Amino acid sequence: MRTRKLDRLVREQAERASGPFPRLKLALIGSSTLDHLAASIRIGALRRGLFVDLYVGDYGQWRQAILDPASALYAFEPDAVLLSHEVSALVSPPSLSASDADVEATIEGVVHDLGTLWKILHERAQAVVIQQTPWQLDANLFGHMEWLLPAARCRSI
Repeated sequence: MRTRKLDRLVREQAERASGPFPRLKLALIGSSTLDHLAASIRIGALRRGLFVDLYVGDYGQWRQAILDPASALYAFEPDAVLLSHEVSALVSPPSLSASDADVEATIEGVVHDLGTLWKILHERAQAVVIQQTPWQLDANLFGHMEWLLPAARCRSI
């Protein structure tokens, strides 16, 4: 709560301030709600002498924001874009009987698709693209043995 209160005060004053702090326009887009990160990012950056103007994309609309050249993301004109995804937003779980080759082909397809989206985003926004490591919400089915199964989420990540 203190961070949010401080963030609100800083944002109110930032419009009037013309201090020595550089500014960064950062866009957060991903497969989940990211609004809760905004205050902490702004205050953390301010502690390091940087004002951050944030754009937080709509829930789960990251792909649409990248593909639509008229989206609010591009209208914001970010300096950097952070992509934050849960694994299931990038790839559907393969069958538990999938082979190493099947899983590898699936992962290569996801990496290719994501790389294409990074390229589109970078070309249209002229922004640095930051990809957060995808996180897994699913519980491990086989505990520490999960790493032995080619189709296991934790192994795919």
